[in-house]
Amino acid sequence: MNNLTTVLAKLDKVNFTSLGDNRSFNGELMGKKVVARVSIEMETMSADRINEMPIQAVISITFDGSVVAGWGCENTKDNAELVTWYVKNEARIMKNEFKTDRDNKKVSEVIWASI
Repeated sequence: MNNLTTVLAKLDKVNFTSLGDNRSFNGELMGKKVVARVSIEMETMSADRINEMPIQAVISITFDGSVVAGWGCENTKDNAELVTWYVKNEARIMKNEFKTDRDNKKVSEVIWASI
């Protein structure tokens, strides 16, 4: 069964370590670069769809330079699941980046003070 939950479960196996451009995460799996990019698309083709779901969250996954998977949310529940996954991972990555920056700053200050 290929659905959003399956796609996100696979992505949870990736070690995402940095934020990229345009709502993307950079990571590594089996020594290969993985990029997960989330975008928001507006419904413009169907008035009925505009009333049901005016925006659609979409994810595209690149593995070792090739697009290997993607998913366009089919309902507002999927939209919420994908956005929640994105926000959770963005917060984790940002926390790790801030900690690394803080640790690097401390080391730099010690070295500078010793000169």
